[in-house]
Amino acid sequence: MSIIISEIYNSIDNTSKDQELDRLFIEYDNLYREALILKEDPESVEYQRNKQQRESNLDKQLKLARG
Repeated sequence: MSIIISEIYNSIDNTSKDQELDRLFIEYDNLYREALILKEDPESVEYQRNKQQRESNLDKQLKLARG
C-alpha cells in the first residue's frame, strides 16, 4: 500500500506537493487542537480516564506517605 502511495506522491509535481503538504499540516493542526479541547472536556472519555489516573496516583502517594 505504501509503495502505491509513494509512487503517486512521486508523480505529483513539486508545487502540488507543497500545496498538499500545506493542506495536510493545516488538517493535522486542526485535529490536534480538537483533540486538546476534547482532552480537557469534562464529559470526554479521555478526560475522565486522566482524572481517574490522577486520583489513583494521588491515592498511591497518600498510602506511601502514611506508611
